[in-house]
Amino acid sequence: MTQSSLQTRAARLMAGALAAFAIAWVALGLASAGETAAVGDANCDGRIDSVDALLVLQLHAGLINEVCGDVDVNGDGTVNSVDALLIIQFRVDILPLPLTPTPTDGPPEPTRQPTPEAPGERGDLTTYLMMSDLPNNEGITISLTLANKNPGPVTRGYMDGQDYDVVVRDGEGEYVWNYWHDTPWTLATELQVWEPGEWVTYQATWRFEDKDGNRVEPGTYELEAFDVGCTMDPARQCDLGEVIAVDIPPPPDCTGKDGLGADLIVSGGRETFSSGENVSLTLVLFNCGDTSMTRGYSSSHMYDFVIQDEAGQVIWHWSNGMVFAQLLTGRTFEPGEKFVHRTIWRQDTDDRPLLAPELFNGGELVAPGTYQMSGFDVSTCRFQEISNCDLIASQTIEILP
Repeated sequence: MTQSSLQTRAARLMAGALAAFAIAWVALGLASAGETAAVGDANCDGRIDSVDALLVLQLHAGLINEVCGDVDVNGDGTVNSVDALLIIQFRVDILPLPLTPTPTDGPPEPTRQPTPEAPGERGDLTTYLMMSDLPNNEGITISLTLANKNPGPVTRGYMDGQDYDVVVRDGEGEYVWNYWHDTPWTLATELQVWEPGEWVTYQATWRFEDKDGNRVEPGTYELEAFDVGCTMDPARQCDLGEVIAVDIPPPPDCTGKDGLGADLIVSGGRETFSSGENVSLTLVLFNCGDTSMTRGYSSSHMYDFVIQDEAGQVIWHWSNGMVFAQLLTGRTFEPGEKFVHRTIWRQDTDDRPLLAPELFNGGELVAPGTYQMSGFDVSTCRFQEISNCDLIASQTIEILP
């Protein structure tokens, strides 16, 4: 994980085991349930601290049946991990909460405090998803960058040491794999404060395997990379992330073909997209001949992707701004062999730097309309003259308003 001066204000509540929780609870001594206590004082000891947040998390998880005090901190009628987060924010002086004794007469008038899940109460982090191939089509590396482009800080809460995850589902929506599936996490409530301009990049590698390590079948898979913070509720983790289609092509269909060929798969063969939706491009270069064929290149730049508008103007190309090693090289296609190259188009124009954090100041979103996607081998051409390419594949898509 690469991180730029990300300042973390963490309130870590390490318990280790349920026995330790129980010992801490008994040692502190719970007052009687009828005793008046400030809202948030779960054990009625006269203090609002990390122990109270732990008790709220235990109550929410069903590990205990009740607590002494009133812990519905935000007055929404439900006790959950959000209340624990608010207690921690109060404890580390991030969020001043007017925690007052619960009224004993008349219907209470709840005072609703800003919570991380309330629309408009906090700014969102900006996300940027990138995808690169491992050698020999052995998998992909996904990079999810998050940055705070708001004028003020953004606070996110986590219920253990996990900050992010990547989940893969098949074409039926069934779970296939996730990056941290074999990792045990220790219960720990943590707050991260993102100051304006701060950013972080998370990475995960999927080797086209399921959670048991078996190679998955060719097809289209949905990959979701996301930050797990916000409500600390596992059922609502995916509030900040991005989704992309990952195509694993089958062996090339060489029926009626001979020699080198190219195919382009756009997000599993889709032809229409909503405005702003991520678009995946998968270029497959293959040899349907009976003999080996070698292509020559003047640098390490061996393939490219371009996108053209309805007038035929190139508005985006993958290699823009990249630096390639200048050397004479070649690539040999054995009979039946294929090479797969992938990228992601965010429906933006070419005016974009490639490295964080400047990448968030990149191209503008394109207007709805028809666009031609092309992927090609650059041995005989460059992006300025793609009509001269002898190994190219294209597909037209429509972007809807």
